[in-house]
Amino acid sequence: LLLIFFFSCDVTEPDTTPPTVTITFPINESTLTEISTIIVNASDNEEIVNVTFIIDGLTVFEDSQSPYEYEWDVCAYNNTQHTLLVEARDESDNVGQSDLMTFTTNAVYDCAEVCAGSSEILTYWYDADSDSLGSGESSEYCDAFVDEGWVLNNDDSDDNCLSNFHDCAGVCDGVYLEDMCGTCDNDLINDCVQDCS
Repeated sequence: LLLIFFFSCDVTEPDTTPPTVTITFPINESTLTEISTIIVNASDNEEIVNVTFIIDGLTVFEDSQSPYEYEWDVCAYNNTQHTLLVEARDESDNVGQSDLMTFTTNAVYDCAEVCAGSSEILTYWYDADSDSLGSGESSEYCDAFVDEGWVLNNDDSDDNCLSNFHDCAGVCDGVYLEDMCGTCDNDLINDCVQDCS
């Protein structure tokens, strides 16, 4: 009788509880306009073996170490609605699933192949008989500095500046920079540094 009691107490029930999985970012039904980090919280009474990220029914990434994250390059997807599901598996092969979430993607690569970048294809016109700006032949250039304060010289000023980039003094490929107080020069010693106000 004692042997039966001893062995019956020593039996361990198998773990059948799946992990709990929650997508904490992005928010469900939001619109994603750039590369977005999917952040997942997975917990269990055992160790999590891996977390699987599934977009539109296809496995795109597996993560085996916390924090469980995936960099979603939304520019590689059509600008439409997509589904996201995340699964977590524990040491006993129990699999838990997150809620199915939907997102709308609205982003594209720019001409420099940067997801949601600001570079644009610009057309420059040149005189047929010289390298100066004019109205003859044209060439295209992927401009990464459109939104960074550079002056674009496309006004037929005929200054033979082939790069079309001018510094703050209007010099083609010049080295003059505007400091924080609006002074345009190449003297770093006299640069104005603003205080906290």
